[in-house]
Amino acid sequence: MKIKILFRCDAGKYKKLGTGHLFRCIFLAKILKKKLNISDQQIRFVIKSDKKYKIASEILKEYEFDFVRYKNRNLKENSKNEIDILKKNSAEILIFDMIVFSNKKEILKLKKYFKKIVALDDKSKHKVFDLRINSLINLRSKKKNKSIFKNLILPSYEKVKFQKKKILNKKINKVFLNLGGWDKNNYTKKIVDLMKKNDLKINLFIPSNVKYKKVNFYGKLKVTLFKKKEFYKYLNKSDLSIVSGGLVMFDSIYLGIPAICLPQDKDQKINAKILNFFNANLIINNNNIEKSFYKNFNSINKNYKLRKILIQNGRRIINKKNMNKILEKLFRICKY
Repeated sequence: MKIKILFRCDAGKYKKLGTGHLFRCIFLAKILKKKLNISDQQIRFVIKSDKKYKIASEILKEYEFDFVRYKNRNLKENSKNEIDILKKNSAEILIFDMIVFSNKKEILKLKKYFKKIVALDDKSKHKVFDLRINSLINLRSKKKNKSIFKNLILPSYEKVKFQKKKILNKKINKVFLNLGGWDKNNYTKKIVDLMKKNDLKINLFIPSNVKYKKVNFYGKLKVTLFKKKEFYKYLNKSDLSIVSGGLVMFDSIYLGIPAICLPQDKDQKINAKILNFFNANLIINNNNIEKSFYKNFNSINKNYKLRKILIQNGRRIINKKNMNKILEKLFRICKY
């Protein structure tokens, strides 16, 4: 059966990668499958196979999507090898989801093999793509306005049943902790240790795909390690999220979960600061994590009104109406 949609994306323990881009593509695959009335066999993912990218195949197996893996050296961005591999897996629509500067000449070569080519978060300036969706901010822009995230496409979009008005508990007792698919700074252990040190009596939700051999769960913490498919179930059950500054930060705010952010890199810090400018989240200072964590956690735990304000301000910036508009553009392109 001919492939209708081919996704080129990755997930792994690598700088600025994690799992957000892959989960977003899985969401797009599911929603396009329904919209275009196509089968699972007409959707394929092209991913890297090296050890640090292993999590990508694990996730796709769990979601039962077809994929092909190639060595990292053969899927180097903008390389002749990557172009050749994509040509061998030709489809009607090619969707890239990677933060890269694509090469105009290479994309033009691919135009001969794909009817439409879509790019998400591509930093190049050429106009060869049939549709470009830069869902995160232009990092060179210093403008701060509420429309800056209007092109966001979030995996949590499909969780429409979660969009009902949440009933806020007076105190926080369920906390969602996810500091990226690749917690390069080992912030998870630091936050858990701080929670134990302060004898916090809470239910803590952590994804099971991250290794916690160095974390000993003691004190009053009650820990639940959840599976990948239960990600949004546990995020929605939470009174508070502690996240980095990637797509999950936006998922949390979209679902009405107040977020304390601990950015892992410069790009995440910029995104978190934009939301903080509009009083839509709280940020932990990387230079003094202990003091900043306690200050933020105690202020949000004791201040019910602050939590309501964060949720209200977040929904003014990140909402379903904007996502519907950008998804409609994608649907039109894919129907051609």
